[in-house]
Amino acid sequence: MSPYLRLILVFIFMAMLVAQALTRFLDGLPGGATSNGVQGINAFLDFALVSRIGVVPSAAVLALLTVVFTVLAYRRQPSVQQLTARPVVRQRNTEAAAPAAAQGPPPERIAKAVGRTALKVPDRPLTDADRQFLLRLRQDLSAQLVHEQKLMDAKGTEPLVVRLVPQVPLRDVGRPRSWLGGAPAMAEHIPWPRIDGRNANFLGQICCADLPGNLWDGLGPRDGWLAFFIHPTGYAVRVLHLDEMGPWRQGSADLSIEDWSTNLPYGKSRLKQIDAWPRWPVDLMPLRPGDSDPKQEGHSEASHDIYKQGFDVASPEHRPFDRATTHEMLEIAQARLVEHLAEDLITPLRQQLEQVSKSLLIAEAALEQPGYLAELRERATTLAALIEARTKGRPMLEAPLHGCAW
Repeated sequence: MSPYLRLILVFIFMAMLVAQALTRFLDGLPGGATSNGVQGINAFLDFALVSRIGVVPSAAVLALLTVVFTVLAYRRQPSVQQLTARPVVRQRNTEAAAPAAAQGPPPERIAKAVGRTALKVPDRPLTDADRQFLLRLRQDLSAQLVHEQKLMDAKGTEPLVVRLVPQVPLRDVGRPRSWLGGAPAMAEHIPWPRIDGRNANFLGQICCADLPGNLWDGLGPRDGWLAFFIHPTGYAVRVLHLDEMGPWRQGSADLSIEDWSTNLPYGKSRLKQIDAWPRWPVDLMPLRPGDSDPKQEGHSEASHDIYKQGFDVASPEHRPFDRATTHEMLEIAQARLVEHLAEDLITPLRQQLEQVSKSLLIAEAALEQPGYLAELRERATTLAALIEARTKGRPMLEAPLHGCAW
């Protein structure tokens, strides 16, 4: 640690003790009244100084100690001559060691010590085969660079692309033609795809008959379905071409989207976390240059503005739209209420009241009453009122839970 930094830390710590003895400013910080560290500092100050000589004399003693400790810390610093002499010694040692380091053993001696001779590369001219190999290597590298540059230049200039647009409102719920999430519809005899030895997660299934004919320059299938799968924790993807739609296939029990769903807004009291993406039908929307693109930047700002504005729960558009959703909302609300009641909200208040009461007794017994005495009395009264209110309000919250039958 730097000597000057040690000096500054000593001064700051002692000055903090002086301010705490006079104003108890640490108690006003968030969580300060219940912090064990703050309570320990208060207990030390009250026992060692305030209860014996009063607040102002205690602050004077601490201020004197601040000066004394700061001077002692300053005197313990190394002198300027010591600080400037150390680099000179190191420099001389380095210069003295430099010739020895430069005079290393010759390579022949090192090779003899390890029991092997130095490798000698044969000096021979290039043959025709060598020249042909180097020429092909240069041509392949040049062709690869040109191909990658063409791909970069063509990005975003495709004559036709297809967007997968979620259906809002839903239309093809029972048997959609194309969808994202959920489960694949493929025959039972088709094995579930595996990637790197693990069962893959299903992403979506696209109807090839709905793809435009000139997409991909006419290449690719135009019948059947394309089923997309992804590694459960990586980015490797596998695509299957299915001739027909089979039954809904559920994957094995080891499938999970936990690594892909860390940002999904799951509630703390969710009754049953669904470890799968929900199935959502999509429409295939062809786009050509100049068409309105739903994915264009700026189109998502409207939803962000609505999110910032908030919403009124009493508005009709935010009410449950069917019986099942109503029951789900009521069950979640009941689970949240049970979780809230399960928390012990009274004991922490009682602990705070006990700490404040101890500080209040010490402050009232001091020879000179501190300036924060009124604040301690007000806090003790407030905590007592909160404990009483929560004790009376708990039965009112528990009563509706006994007769709930959704």
